[in-house]
Parts: sequence; C-alpha cells; structure tokens
Amino acid sequence: GGGSAASSAEGSGAAAPSGDPIKVMTEAPIDTNFTPYPNIRDAAKYYAKWINDQGGIKGRPLEVIFCDDKNDPNEAGNCARKAVEEKVVANVGSFTIDVSRGIPIYEEAKIAWFGACCPIQAQENNSPISFPMGFVNGFPTAAAIRMIEDGCKSIATTYGDLPVADVFHESFVNGWKSAGGTGEVKMVKTPLAPGDYSAEIAKMTTPDIDCLFGNIGEANWPSIITALKAAGKPFRLYGPEGNLDQKVVTVFPEETDGA
Repeated sequence: GGGSAASSAEGSGAAAPSGDPIKVMTEAPIDTNFTPYPNIRDAAKYYAKWINDQGGIKGRPLEVIFCDDKNDPNEAGNCARKAVEEKVVANVGSFTIDVSRGIPIYEEAKIAWFGACCPIQAQENNSPISFPMGFVNGFPTAAAIRMIEDGCKSIATTYGDLPVADVFHESFVNGWKSAGGTGEVKMVKTPLAPGDYSAEIAKMTTPDIDCLFGNIGEANWPSIITALKAAGKPFRLYGPEGNLDQKVVTVFPEETDGA
C-alpha cells in the first residue's frame, strides 16, 4: 500500500512517488502443462516495489500489470489486447514460446515488446517494436563448442517440438563444425509437456552416444533423465543454465555427477 511505500521511501531519503503511474506489463506462462516461469512474475513485482521505494521514475510510481499467457499464442494475443486496454507503455522482461499473435497488436498500438531474454518467434527479432535483450540461438552454438572442448565424440541434441527447433539445430551444427566436430549430429524433438520420453530416448541413443545437449525446459529434464536411467544410458548432459538447473540436479545427483 501507499503507507508502506511512503515510509520506505522516506527511509531511503527519497520522496514517495506521486502522480499518474507509469504502467507496464510483464507476461509469462504460469498455468501451463509446459515449463512455467513464476520467477518472471515475481521479479517484476519486486522490482516495481524497489523502484517505488526509491522514489519511482522521475517521481512517478511504476505500476506493473502481470499477464499469464499459459504458453498459448491465443492467450498471448489476449495479453496484448489487455495491454492496449490498460494503456501500458511497454511489455517488459517477458518470455513465452509463442507471442506471434501478440506482436501485431503491439505494433498497431506502438507498445514496445522490450527486454525479452529469449526470442523464439521471428517477429521478436524483426518487429520494429521488439527490443530483445538476449540471443537464444547462441545457446546451441556455445554448447556445441563446449562439448568439443570436453571431448564429446558421438552426440545427440534435443529441442521442444516447435518449428524453431530446426533453427536451433542449425545453430548447433554450425558451432559443432566450426570447432572441428565431425560425424552426424542426431536431433530429436521432444514433446513440450513432460511425460514418457522412452521413444525419444531410443531415437537419441541408437547408436550409442556419449553426450546429449537439451535445449528444453526445466520441467522436461526429469522426463529425459528418467528415460535415460530406464534405458541404462549414462552420459554427459548439457543444457542452458536456467533450465538444466539446481532444481533438476538435486533430484538426480548421480546422473548429473553432483553438478
């Protein structure tokens, strides 16, 4: 409330913000069968509180509206329509697997899609209202180079079953070849929802491989590792830090070598 913001601002030596709020939206999937990102929602909430405790933005309060798009392109479009209705100046720091139905709405309203970590759809890279802060295609290339450095010889890669998986794989192969890798780089798409991945693991591990790169969500890694265990296939695992993370390795300490 305003009272706590005022007292905090006074404690920091800044006057409490006043006037019309500067309104932005942050969007991420929460209610989803795929990987949820409540951390994005919470980061936006606490950052807004911190900004307001420091006196706001040029004296005006920052207001963050959160929208759960459920990893559904139709819901992403609904979030965009809500952003227009609420007259936000930008959608800030968001991530979703498919904002393709939202971008045209933001373009028409001249609302920025600003600061996405990991652009997945083509519009995020070429729309005049999109300003991404990250380059998701760098993940596979970097992983391939590191795997060469680590001595991986026979490898497989896996990505969520999305059209962009083919783009990711091309980036991986380019990195693999540039670092001196030879031979086939096997690629298998895995379902976006966690479940029984035994069929996909069979495709990845025939013939045997020594390393696997997975550009998949935190929620998908347990399905991958469980299927690997069932198939008796221990090998080195690679993945983006925020997805192959402490939450995953805590459950599978032996399979992740205590990483």
